[in-house]
Amino acid sequence: MMNSRLQVLIDHLYPHQQDNRNSSTNNNNGSSFMMNNDQLSLHYTSGSANSSVNNNYTSESSNNRVLYDNSTYRNDGIVLLLLNDPPMNTLSPLLLEALNSQLDKALKDNDCKGIIITTNEMNDKSTIFVAGADITQLKKRQDENGDFFEMTKKANDIMNKIEGSFKPIVSLIHGAALGGGCELIMSTHYRISSLSSSFGLPEINIGIFPGAGGTQRCPRLIGLNKAFEMMMTGQSIKAKEALDLGLVDELINVDKNISSALREKGVDVVKKILNGQLPMKRTLQYAKKLIDPKVSSLKFVENFPLPEVAKLLPHVKYCKQAILDGFDFVSNGQLGLDKETEYFAKCANTPTAKGMIHYFLAQRNTTKLPIKEKPTIQKFTKVGVIGGGTMGNGIAINALENGCQVIVKDINDKQVDLALERIKKVFQSKVERKRLTQQAYEQIIKNLKGQTTYDGFNELELVIEAVLEIKELKQNIFKDLEKYCNDTCIFATNTSTIDLNVIAEKLTNKEKNRKRIVGLHYFAPANVMQLLEIIRTEHTDNVILMNVLNFAKQMKKTPIVVFNVVGFAVNRLFWPYGLAAQYLVERQGLHPYNIDKALAKVIRIGFFSMADMSGLDVVRFAGQSMGSAYSDRNYTDSSLIQLMNDSKRLGEKTGIGFYKYENGKRVPDKDLDQILSKVRKNDITPANYNDKDIVEICLFSAVNEACRVIEEKVVYHVSDIDIASVMGYGFYHYYGGLMKWADSMGSKYVHDRLCQFYKDSGEKLHILKPCNYLKDCAMNNTTLYEH
Repeated sequence: MMNSRLQVLIDHLYPHQQDNRNSSTNNNNGSSFMMNNDQLSLHYTSGSANSSVNNNYTSESSNNRVLYDNSTYRNDGIVLLLLNDPPMNTLSPLLLEALNSQLDKALKDNDCKGIIITTNEMNDKSTIFVAGADITQLKKRQDENGDFFEMTKKANDIMNKIEGSFKPIVSLIHGAALGGGCELIMSTHYRISSLSSSFGLPEINIGIFPGAGGTQRCPRLIGLNKAFEMMMTGQSIKAKEALDLGLVDELINVDKNISSALREKGVDVVKKILNGQLPMKRTLQYAKKLIDPKVSSLKFVENFPLPEVAKLLPHVKYCKQAILDGFDFVSNGQLGLDKETEYFAKCANTPTAKGMIHYFLAQRNTTKLPIKEKPTIQKFTKVGVIGGGTMGNGIAINALENGCQVIVKDINDKQVDLALERIKKVFQSKVERKRLTQQAYEQIIKNLKGQTTYDGFNELELVIEAVLEIKELKQNIFKDLEKYCNDTCIFATNTSTIDLNVIAEKLTNKEKNRKRIVGLHYFAPANVMQLLEIIRTEHTDNVILMNVLNFAKQMKKTPIVVFNVVGFAVNRLFWPYGLAAQYLVERQGLHPYNIDKALAKVIRIGFFSMADMSGLDVVRFAGQSMGSAYSDRNYTDSSLIQLMNDSKRLGEKTGIGFYKYENGKRVPDKDLDQILSKVRKNDITPANYNDKDIVEICLFSAVNEACRVIEEKVVYHVSDIDIASVMGYGFYHYYGGLMKWADSMGSKYVHDRLCQFYKDSGEKLHILKPCNYLKDCAMNNTTLYEH
C-alpha cells in the first residue's frame, strides 16, 4: 500500500486518477490537473543567457560555457571545470560540447591529477546547479522531426567519459540539480552537496524520461524502488534525503562562503581518492542496491499506483522498460544505457512528448506581450476584496498566502464575520495538517481585516470586486472606489459575464479612471485553481496591465491576457462544447453518461459532470449571456438545461442534477431518463455516433470557436487557448491543449469533420459550421498556429 504522501504526488501528476472519486474532492482540488508552475520553472528552462566571464580563466570553447581553471589548485594538480551558463546552466548542446572539450583537455593534461565539476557563479543565494535540458532545443528538434538517437548518445558518451575517467572526478552541488544536472553528478566518482540543494528527475512532466543515464545510474545509487518513484512522480528530494539514500556522498552545512567550503572539501576528497583513502566509485559497477533480496523491487514497479490511462502513455512505458532492462543487465550497465538511448529516441518524437513540451513552453509564453511599458509595482502589499462569498474568500486567501495585507468588505457585520470565519478555517486546517506553522498562521490573520466600510481603501494598491453578477451593483461599487481609493489604485472585477465598459459607465471621471479597470477572472476555488484570466479593454493602460501581470506572478497564477468580449476565452470555448453535448442528447439520442465517458479520454471531466459541479442554474445563466452575444450560432431550441432547472435538478448543490450525489459521491440516476424523454427530438435521422465521433463533435466545436477567438485577436497567442483549455476545463495536458490536439490531426481534417457534423445536424447546429479562419487554414494547409 502506498503512503499518503506518495498518493498525493501521483494524483498531482496523473489527475485523471481522481475522476472516480467523489465530486466534492474534484471540486476542492480543481487545480490538481495542473502542474505547479513554480516547480516546473526549476526543472527546466526555455533558454539561457550566457553572461560575461572571469578573464582569469581560459577556455578552448568559444562560447565560454565551461571554464577551465588549472591555476587555483595548481599545486594540488586539480582542475576545476566550471559550468558557466547562468542563471540556469541548462545542459544545452553547446554546454555539453564545451564540457566534453574541457574534459578532454583535463584528461590529456599531464599536470592534472584530479577534476572537480561545479558551477562558476556560486554564492549563498544561488538556487540552481543545473536545471536540466534546454526545452526550446528539444522542441526545435521535434518540429523538424529530427533524430534524437545521436543527440542522446552524445550526452551519454560524455557521462560515460566522466564515469570511466582514470582521474578522479568530484562534483560539487549547490542549488537544484535536476534532470540532466542530476544525471551529470551521478556519473561522477564522488558527490558533495550543500544542505540547501535538491535533486530530481522531472522529465516525466514533459512527456519524456531521463535519457542521459538516469534510468540506469539512479537505481544503482539509491535502489530501484525510490528511483522509480522519483522518475514516475518527477518529485525532487532534499539534500538530507539524498545523503541518506546514497545519491550524494557528503553534505556541507555552512551559512556563508559556500563556494569556498565546497571547493576545499572537494580538493580534500580528490586527494583522498588519489592516495587510496577513498575508493574511486563508478556508479554502473555498483549493483548491491539494485539486487537487494530484502526489497521486492520488481513487484514494487509492477504495482506502482498509476492510473490505466497513464500506463498507456509512451514516456511512462519507455521509462519503466528502461529501468527494468537495467535490472536485467545488472552486471553490464552499458547494455542498460544502450536500451535507454534507444527508448528515449523513440519517445521524444511521440505526440505525447510533443504535446507536453508544447504545453510547458506555452505556460511561459502567456506573459510575453508586445508591450514596451514596464510595471511600476513589483510587489503588492495591500489588497482589498469586495464580497465575502465563496469566490471573494478564495481570492482573499490567495492574497494572504502570498504576502498581502487584505481587507474584506461586505454589506453587513454578519456577512463579514462569516467570511472571516471561513478564511481562518482554511488556514487553521493548514496548521492542523502541518502545512503552516502557528507563527505563520498568526501573521496571516494579523494581515486580515473585515469591515463594512471603505475605511483604509485609500491605502490599497488593488481592489478586486467579487460580488453577484448584477450590473447595477458592480457599477455602484466602482463609483464608490473612484471616491475612496487613491489615484494609483487598480480597480479589478471578477465578473465572468458583464462587459467591463458597462461596469465603468457610471464613473464620475470616466476618461481618467477606466484606464485602471481590469478584469481578474478567477476560477473556483480561487486559492487553488492556477488559471487567471486578465481582461483588458481598449482603455486599459499598459502600465496597469503589466502591474496586474506582476500581481498574477506574485499570486502564483498562470495568467492569460484576453480582450473584453462576452465569455472572455475560457467560457467562450466552454459554451459551444456544451451546446454540442446537449445536441447529442436531444437530437442524436445519446445518453449524457455515455457522452461523459467518451469525453473522459481527452478531458478530465465530461460536460454533464462539469455542469453539475458548476450548478445548472449558473450554466443556464451563462448560456443565455453567450447565446445573446453570439446569436448567429446559438442552439436556440435546446430545452435540456432549462428543464433541469425547472425540475430543481441543479447539480451538486441540490444533491441531484444529471447525476445523483450520495455521501459526496457522484452516482448515476435512473430517473434521468424521464427528463431525457421530454427533450428528445425526431426531426433528423440519428447518425449512430461512436466515442470518437462524440469527442470530435464536442471538442471540434470548441476548436471552431477558438479559431474565431484567434481571428478576433481576443488572445495574444494561439497557445493561450491551450492553457485555457487545460487549466480552465480540464483538457489533458498530455495532448498539449485543445489547439495542439486538433492541430496534430491537421486543420483540413478538423474542417472536413465539422462540415460532415454540420450536415448531419440538418444544418441546425451552427456552432459546427467552420469559421473563416479554419476554412483558410484548411484551404492553405497551414497549422492552426501559423495562419
